[in-house]
Amino acid sequence: MIYNTQGMDDTVDEANGDGAAGSRTPVAALFCTDLMFGVQLQNMARKAGFRPVTLRPGAPLPDADILIVDLAARGDWETAVREAASRHVPVVAFGPHMDADARRRARDAGASRVLANSNLTRDLPVILKSVVGIWVSTDYRMERDMPDIDGVVIKELVTHPDERGYFREMIRVTDPFFGEGFGQLSHSLMHPEVAKAWHIHKTQIDWWYVPMGVLKVALYDMRPDSPTKGVLQELFMGGEHGQKILKIPAGVAHGCKAIGGASHLIYVTSNVYDPQEEGRIPHDDPEIGYDWTAGPSIK
Repeated sequence: MIYNTQGMDDTVDEANGDGAAGSRTPVAALFCTDLMFGVQLQNMARKAGFRPVTLRPGAPLPDADILIVDLAARGDWETAVREAASRHVPVVAFGPHMDADARRRARDAGASRVLANSNLTRDLPVILKSVVGIWVSTDYRMERDMPDIDGVVIKELVTHPDERGYFREMIRVTDPFFGEGFGQLSHSLMHPEVAKAWHIHKTQIDWWYVPMGVLKVALYDMRPDSPTKGVLQELFMGGEHGQKILKIPAGVAHGCKAIGGASHLIYVTSNVYDPQEEGRIPHDDPEIGYDWTAGPSIK
């Protein structure tokens, strides 16, 4: 099937595999009917390493690695957002700052991030770079819920169950996100409602896995030269949130809280234990501003 691009950018031919599924170039689907905004989005996507594909209103959503939506565009952008979200494709929506209703509808439809037009040129390149960082064509599936922090990688694990139990592969030495290598394997048990925060390392990298229980994880980028310095990211691991490996770069403060009963954390570090690497930040640090005592939001 050919996706018509209105003469603004590339076409995608699923029959010859020239899309995200058959190429190493990730695809950015653009839902935008404004010519000037469309050209701007194409340029930003190409600069970040994406192949931009502009959707004609009413056209089906191609196999894409991210969907970018102009909330002021003509056509049913909400259906496109819902379809992308159902495929676990990250969605970035942008629109006028004063149009609170459109922003709310975008979030309700499943948009991962909603930006004001004034913040588009600042924030979108960072988001695109994050998605490229986790878009890897390998023999395992990568979770495509885009991380907010540059260098954070989430590998979604595949479980193979049968009547005997299940088999689940976690990390291979050939995995691109494991290039820094093995230093030490450790196991931490956390009783219900226990929180540990904040930890930070100078050079050490962590890879986390939660085989039992559920952890609420928070990350805060404190690297002075990072494009996402000051960004706070929250995610959940284990239980109903799925099995995954989380890579935490050096210089990113991290903490976790057991919210699903007793929870186990298995983690690999790139170095052996070194007290000089073990930085600590108060759990209520005002710069980070994260409340570890807060319960679930009421909706």
